[in-house]
Amino acid sequence: MEVNAYIQEAIALAQGGRVADAIVKLEAALREHPQSAQVRGLLGTILNSVGRTSDAIVHLQRASELAPNVAPVAFQLGAILVAAGEPLRGLPYMQRAVDLDGSWVPGLLGFARALQGVGDFDRSEGIYRRALAVDPRNADAACGLAGMLMASGRQKDAVQLFRIAGRDHPGDMGVQGKLLSALNYADDATPEEVFDAHARWGRLAIVGGEPDWKSANQRDAQKRIRVGLLSTDLWEHSVGYFLRPLLTHRDKAELEFICYSTVAKADWMTAELRAAADGWRDVSACNERTLVDTIRADGLDVLIELSGHTGNGPLAALKRRAAPVQATYLGYPNTTGLATIDWRIVDEVTDPAGAEKCHTERLARIDGCFVCYGGPGQDFGEWAVAPRGPHRPDQPITFGSFNSIRKLGPEVVKTWASVLKAVPGSRLVIKTRGIGTPAARRNFTSAFASRGIDGERLELREVVNDKWEHLGSYHEIDIALDTFPYNGTTTTCEALWMGTPVVALCGQTHAGRVGASILRTVGLPELVAQTPEQFVQIAAGLAQDRERLRDLQQRLVQQARNSTLCDGPGMAVRFERVVRQMWQDWCERA
Repeated sequence: MEVNAYIQEAIALAQGGRVADAIVKLEAALREHPQSAQVRGLLGTILNSVGRTSDAIVHLQRASELAPNVAPVAFQLGAILVAAGEPLRGLPYMQRAVDLDGSWVPGLLGFARALQGVGDFDRSEGIYRRALAVDPRNADAACGLAGMLMASGRQKDAVQLFRIAGRDHPGDMGVQGKLLSALNYADDATPEEVFDAHARWGRLAIVGGEPDWKSANQRDAQKRIRVGLLSTDLWEHSVGYFLRPLLTHRDKAELEFICYSTVAKADWMTAELRAAADGWRDVSACNERTLVDTIRADGLDVLIELSGHTGNGPLAALKRRAAPVQATYLGYPNTTGLATIDWRIVDEVTDPAGAEKCHTERLARIDGCFVCYGGPGQDFGEWAVAPRGPHRPDQPITFGSFNSIRKLGPEVVKTWASVLKAVPGSRLVIKTRGIGTPAARRNFTSAFASRGIDGERLELREVVNDKWEHLGSYHEIDIALDTFPYNGTTTTCEALWMGTPVVALCGQTHAGRVGASILRTVGLPELVAQTPEQFVQIAAGLAQDRERLRDLQQRLVQQARNSTLCDGPGMAVRFERVVRQMWQDWCERA
């Protein structure tokens, strides 16, 4: 049989779901045509798809030897090696592929992503720009480059690229989703621009939805409410830490909780959440329609979505109603833009009167802070309760931030540099994922140098996966500096838990007002600034008053942990009150 006939039959079998038969067919082809690069290349690709990576690499290496000038073969071999954790072997093959065909945009983009994945941002940027030179309006190239720039500390350039991509692709939900997420970090974005981007995404999402779906639920305002919690983050993620107190301390006679996890990832936090819930559904394999149908089958009264526009969350599926009341909470600091989401759960500080104008949802304001931090978990025992040692007067003041690199925009750098100038001899520790790459270190060192801060006053640290070591790092920081216009949430709570005071700037939107809400809740409103200039004054003033700083550090651990911020039982009651408010509102509607 001719090679092409084998290949066509194998492709048909694989596309029909008969992958094992396709492999058998290609193995037969190899016995008849052992020098066919086409057969070996296809066989390697299919073997890799079923997890036989080692066998796949063997066939693709031989295919590459037989056809050294065929770009797709070299690229596929390189991509599989990189995915298998062997970038030193794989990247040269990918380089060869783009050298062979410099106009092959998918190859260029795959190579750029692989370089980004190993932290080679400089080469990655060059390859992304080559792809854009070939196809200037390519959405994947523009968004890929923008994402890489954001991850390397070039926030301003990244946001501008996302804006351009958004204008070039007004009907692309994926591009619009990336734009609206990026705008949360932008120093120069107005609340109106941010809201318009979310509303635009919402209009695109609602096409093909079922906003007029009618629920069969009885309108009983006093019943035990069946609540669904839908999230990508039901593991050791910030969402898990804030969700745990609600599930653990709730009144089971009032609220029933069913969790819907859209990712298969599981760990100790997953186990705790699952044990505290009344029901658990792994919906990681569901498409949008199946997801909604699965949730509907449980007869929920209220569905609370916890991911918003982060990652690959399930938000878009809720254009088809899964419950009579749909709300969003916790995982995303802005409106969803989706007309079928009825409520957003916030507080009066994060979203004061008038914030409704920038939301497509109604605002349900919980009493006190909208989050409750339950601490790092029982595994950390007394170590996580130990007070920090006093600051030594002969040591320089150390400021610090452990926030996401995406939050470290130009205005943040400018303001932090002013703080360092105002406190001679002080230093700044920035610990965040990605800052250890050469490009990110260069970007930040250069940005601070342009503001008159020598690199010797900066300590740029990569994140650590060890939670003990991470929390212990807060004892090396005298004063934590919050980010803006996107504040920290978990980072602020962790700092306070470990006795490290935090200075925050209160902004115009929810993302920029979380710090104010948390600090007010723990009794530290004096650490909240209204302007960048005041931020500098507060941070410098605290640093220069060593006695006040030492006193605050010593009492902060208990002050924070005894506050409403860490009151799980109280938060469960307040949360229940908000859920019932939303449910009663639906019951009262005709």
